[in-house]
Amino acid sequence: LSTTFLAEKSTMNLPLTALLRDDRKLPANLFHVIHAATSANTHRAYAHAFRQFARWCGNRDLSDRTLAEYVSYLYHDRNLAPSSISVAVAAIKRMVKAMGRDLGWSLTTEAVAGMRRLGKERGRGQSQGLTYEDFVLCMNTAEQQRPHETEHRARRRAKQDQVIIALLFMARLRRSEVAALEWRDVQDGQTNDTLLVQVRASKTNQEGRPDYRLLKGIAAQAVHALRWLGHEPTRKVVGLSPQQLARRFQACCEYAGLKGKLA
Repeated sequence: LSTTFLAEKSTMNLPLTALLRDDRKLPANLFHVIHAATSANTHRAYAHAFRQFARWCGNRDLSDRTLAEYVSYLYHDRNLAPSSISVAVAAIKRMVKAMGRDLGWSLTTEAVAGMRRLGKERGRGQSQGLTYEDFVLCMNTAEQQRPHETEHRARRRAKQDQVIIALLFMARLRRSEVAALEWRDVQDGQTNDTLLVQVRASKTNQEGRPDYRLLKGIAAQAVHALRWLGHEPTRKVVGLSPQQLARRFQACCEYAGLKGKLA
């Protein structure tokens, strides 16, 4: 899904299927920088949401009322959670904005507000945040050897798990940000027990504004320990996908005896 859909179009009175294509008329370099403004995960999510919307729409015109009706369809007929419906709405609004159009979205805004109120109990629910005591417990139990692990494998896995926990908890990084982190983004702090982590781009900072997070104490020690094993500046710190990070973090919580959906 490109964010540059048909910016040259002078009318919105078109079947939605006519809008479902990449716009190849932009210079390649311009398309590249515009495309990079949105993360790959967001592109994929929006592309999927837009394809679903296009199939539902058929020959309907793209309008505020059409999107509001789609919100109602997703809520009543598909029984989706508000978070999933919101992704679909964001994808369509993004496309229309890229076309230089403003449809007002008054009906859609009301439909989304009502859907969120009615559907607040749907979905997987909110994650429960770790306390500092939980964080310390996870860091300590990560060192325990698990079934079917060799001692060497357990040590290596523990160092990686502790870095994941430290970055998610103390640096407040998202999984996608931890996955993208490179060793060149980790800098020594002003004292021996501190580190600065630079977040080059994120979901809320796609322009790449300077954003540094502080690690200290056992969190900084965990990153130091993994760095001492050897690293290249452009090598990933953890080297796992966001999905793999989620599974590793959840496993750490479970081995620490923590229950529920934790973040």
